[in-house]
Amino acid sequence: MAKTSVISIDTGFQNQYDTALQSGDRFTYTRVGRKIIFSGRKKIKGLTEKSLLPQIASDWAALSSGVQTAWKNAGLACGLTGWKAYLKDKCIRIQTGLSGDATPSNLHQDYVGRLSVASPATSAKIAQLHPFSYFIYKKVVGTKSQYNPVPVNESFSMPVEIGISYKSALTSLGVGARARFWLEIISSYQGQDLTTVLACDFSLVADWSRLTKSISEVKGLARGYTAYIEIFNARGDIWFDDILIEHNSQNWARDPNCNDIQQVFTAQFAQVPRHWVAVDLPDGTEYRSIYPL
Repeated sequence: MAKTSVISIDTGFQNQYDTALQSGDRFTYTRVGRKIIFSGRKKIKGLTEKSLLPQIASDWAALSSGVQTAWKNAGLACGLTGWKAYLKDKCIRIQTGLSGDATPSNLHQDYVGRLSVASPATSAKIAQLHPFSYFIYKKVVGTKSQYNPVPVNESFSMPVEIGISYKSALTSLGVGARARFWLEIISSYQGQDLTTVLACDFSLVADWSRLTKSISEVKGLARGYTAYIEIFNARGDIWFDDILIEHNSQNWARDPNCNDIQQVFTAQFAQVPRHWVAVDLPDGTEYRSIYPL
């Protein structure tokens, strides 16, 4: 239940109050803030004059047809048109002070996830939980910045296919050194819970490449799964993007394009689980989304 409070407005000040102030966040602590009013034509003109869109549109038009096609192919991997993929990437580069254009890739686009292990740590593991019922953060169709928490029932049945694009720069610390993206599938068989592992194993040192694995059946009745990304007995970094967890003819990976793998949902979205949660994250480790240089 929302916390509420009452403000008594003195007689004669109601119009001024309504003109200047409005209610703010009502989900955690009630507050009153400045009222956001419609922008006038003069202000809108000033904003459009500062817009990056005209210059980026000119840069896009100057690209050769071959490069535009490469951006279109890259956009397909993240659900964008070629123009929107180029626009998003270019804006990020301008914001971070980078000049020129990125090289479009079908393996990764703009932001990617990174899992890093440094001394004194020797391992790290993050998980994406997939219970039968949970909430997701979904954009309201037809709006620019409105979102709703939407309940999801994830029916699970075989077969399952997983895929991931990755780059790695790891140093082995001894026996058993590994890095991988994997599913732990739980099934029931004769009153027991059985675990089946479906894994994409990474090379310790590799340039961007894509791995896929699939499984058609498990012993017993498949009931659910949890996805993991881990580094074990090694130090360094892995970068990853375009995650696939496909079953029942749908990709169920949350934040598959790794726009913000560490995103925390608050206020009215507090029931939405984080995309990835820490399972083993000692001192010297971190995970987040970055723009790869």
